[in-house]
Amino acid sequence: MRIIPTLVLVAGLCVSADSFAQDAPFRNIADEADPQVIAFIGKKIFVEERNLKTTMMIKDGSGNLVERVMSNFDSRYEARYRILDWIVEPESPRPEIDFTAYDHYSNPRFPKVETPLLFLEKHDGQWFHSKYLFYDVSKTTDEDWAICGIPDRYKGNGDGGLDFVEPLSFLKPDIEKPCISGTRAKRIFDYQNVTRFLPDQWHRACNLQLGYPTNTLIGTGSHPTAKEEKDAARYKVCIDKKRFEAFK
Repeated sequence: MRIIPTLVLVAGLCVSADSFAQDAPFRNIADEADPQVIAFIGKKIFVEERNLKTTMMIKDGSGNLVERVMSNFDSRYEARYRILDWIVEPESPRPEIDFTAYDHYSNPRFPKVETPLLFLEKHDGQWFHSKYLFYDVSKTTDEDWAICGIPDRYKGNGDGGLDFVEPLSFLKPDIEKPCISGTRAKRIFDYQNVTRFLPDQWHRACNLQLGYPTNTLIGTGSHPTAKEEKDAARYKVCIDKKRFEAFK
């Protein structure tokens, strides 16, 4: 970036850049060539609750059709973050990204973190925050991003995350309880990929292959509802095949 020797001009340019980032139209677009899941360390520009109005035509007591506003199961948020560091980047990485988040409790926690590690999943050409999943990462002494200790979600899977931990020190250590080991942001993604994202993708794909519905927005997948042993067996074969292909 070209350096402007006048202090007043530099300050003015900074304000303009921030104002543009804040006021630019919300554009949540994921390209077809992008990975299914991306991850980044970011800095909040805005997170705003913007629920969509859902209506349905129903009959009233007199048999007349009337429009009713339906309540939302989750609160919807539109978010924009400045990228501090890409962990898994889209096909065309950019300095800022827009995405949508849903929260059942109407009080998302990730906007309260100064430099969170966030995970976005691609659905229908848009990016959605992987529900409730984020980490409060900090700078390490070797200029990486990490957390102290092990990843704190999905501990019941495999090794519980212990294999992803290594000796680490941080630029701002906790004096009362200094951290001597932690998990780097890239390794956190690897852990979530094998315990959450890949299994979810297998469940969705196998459900669709067998003709069963799947939740494509939240990305949690669904278990087979087939009562027949034949369908249950086919589902297990499908999952085992996808697991083998992923880790062969």
